[in-house]
Amino acid sequence: MIAGHDLSEGRYNPKQLNNDEIWQALSTLFTTRSRNSTSYKYGFLKAILDNLYNVDADLVLTFDQLFSKFAEIYWNLVTNYRVEQMPGNKTSAVETL
Repeated sequence: MIAGHDLSEGRYNPKQLNNDEIWQALSTLFTTRSRNSTSYKYGFLKAILDNLYNVDADLVLTFDQLFSKFAEIYWNLVTNYRVEQMPGNKTSAVETL
């Protein structure tokens, strides 16, 4: 399987999840089975939660809406509160601002 960062396109497979499947996914996200070395996933989850009421009539939330909120949340954390993107690794250009 190709690593995610090497993909040139992605495929969305719509699937209805039941409450147990959603809970399992969120539980996995916040356990030791998940990599917790970066803060990206927490910013992304907050962007989703902040946009829950910004869906259209078909309950669709666009990637542009998510990205806009994610960028606002995440870069504020990095630039204003000095949250490291990857603790212990080389400092990114944004973190040196």
